[in-house]
Amino acid sequence: MFKKPFSIGQSHKVSGADRKKLRRALEKAFGVSEEALEALLPAKAGELECAKLASPSRVVLYLHDGQPILIDPNGKGDLAPTIFALWRLPTLLPQVYVKHPAVSRYIVGGADLMLPGVLLPSGGLPYFEKEQLVAVCSPGNVAPVAVGTATMAATDAAARIRGSGAAGPKGKLVELLQYYGDHLWSDVGARGIPNEGFLPDGVVPVGVASVEATLTQGGSDDGGDNDPGEDGAGDAAARITKDLTLGSVSTAGDGDGDDAFGGRPDELPSRLGTTNNDNSNSNNGNNNRNPDGASASSVSGDAGPGGPGGVEEGRTAVDMDSLLEAVLLQALHKSVKDADLPLNSSVLWNQHVLPARPAGTTLDVKKSKHKKMSKFLQSYGKQGLLTCKEDKHSGDVIVTSVNRNSPLYTEYRSVRTSVHILIH
Repeated sequence: MFKKPFSIGQSHKVSGADRKKLRRALEKAFGVSEEALEALLPAKAGELECAKLASPSRVVLYLHDGQPILIDPNGKGDLAPTIFALWRLPTLLPQVYVKHPAVSRYIVGGADLMLPGVLLPSGGLPYFEKEQLVAVCSPGNVAPVAVGTATMAATDAAARIRGSGAAGPKGKLVELLQYYGDHLWSDVGARGIPNEGFLPDGVVPVGVASVEATLTQGGSDDGGDNDPGEDGAGDAAARITKDLTLGSVSTAGDGDGDDAFGGRPDELPSRLGTTNNDNSNSNNGNNNRNPDGASASSVSGDAGPGGPGGVEEGRTAVDMDSLLEAVLLQALHKSVKDADLPLNSSVLWNQHVLPARPAGTTLDVKKSKHKKMSKFLQSYGKQGLLTCKEDKHSGDVIVTSVNRNSPLYTEYRSVRTSVHILIH
C-alpha cells in the first residue's frame, strides 16, 4: 500500500469525543484490555491527528504524536495497526515468524510472505483465519517487521507446510499492508526504529551486527536447546535466502528435532485420563496450537495411531475435552479480568488460554468433541459459565461476561488438582 511515494491531501486534529470513539472501535476490533489500549492510544496524552491521502486514494491515517499508528485502508472505519502501533503493543495481532533473519530482507524490500519462508514451530502457528490481520516477525527480535492480511487460515498453512515433502510448500501466506522500509515508515514515520536489530537491509536479533552474521553463526544442529529465535544452522539459512519462490526449503516443526525457537516439540500426554502411554510421542511435533487446528494426520485425512475411528482417536477426544476445560478455567481465574471483557475468540485464545496451558501440552479444539472454537465457547455459554454473542460481520464469537458464581468456576480448584496429577 505504501510501497510507492504518496502525498497527504488534508489533515485535522481529532477531538476528544472522536478520540474516545476511536478507542472504543479499537477495543471492539481487537479485544484489547484498557491497559493495552492505553499503551496503543492513550486516552488523553499526546496529540491525535487524522490525515487523508490525496485523491483518488481513500486511505485514512491516524497519527499519535506524529507517529502513524492506524490505517483505515478504504475510509470505511476498518482499522489496521501499523508497525508503529505494533512496536507499542507487539502482541496485538497473531505473530507469524519468518524462518531466518535473512528472510526479512524480502519483507523489508516489500515482498509478500511466501510459505517457503514461514517458520512452523512444533507447537504450530498461532490462531488466525483467512483475511485476518497478522504481524510478521523476524526470529530473535520481538518487534514486528510488517503487518498484513493472511491469505489462508493458520490450519491450512500448517497443513501445506507439513505436507509439502522435499519439494517444499508453495503459495503466499501474508499480503503486506505496511512494513518497515516502506514510504509510510520513511516519509511519515521519520524512519524510526524500535531497537538496534532493525538494520537497513533486514531485521536481526538485538546485538547482531548484520544479516550476514546470522548466516554464518547459526545454532547447533545436535538437538540441543537453542535460544529463542535462533535457526538451527547457517547453511540452512543460506538455502532459505537462495530462492524463496522455488519452495526448496526444509521446514521446521516436522518432529525430527527442536523447533527453531529452541524448545522441544510439544507433546499431549496420552495418559491424560488413560493408562496407556505407548503412543505418547506418536504425534510429536505435529500438533497445531491454534483453536481450530489439527495435527498433520488429521488435516491430511491420514489415519492416526489407532486408525480411522480407532481407540486412539476416541481417547484423544476425551483427553482434549478435559484439558481444554481445565485450561479455560485456569485462564478465567488467573488471566481474564472483568475489565478485559468483551474478548473475541482469537484474543481470548492467544493472550489468555494458550499461556495458561500446562507445560508440555498442546491444545487442539479439532481433537475435542466441539471441533470448532465457536462451539467450544458456546457450550460453556449453555452451561452458564460464559455469556457469548456472535459478531454479525465477522462471524466471530465474542465473550461478553464470565459468571464467576457458576459451579464450574467456583469448583475449579478440585478440577485443577485432578488434571494436574494426571498430567504430571
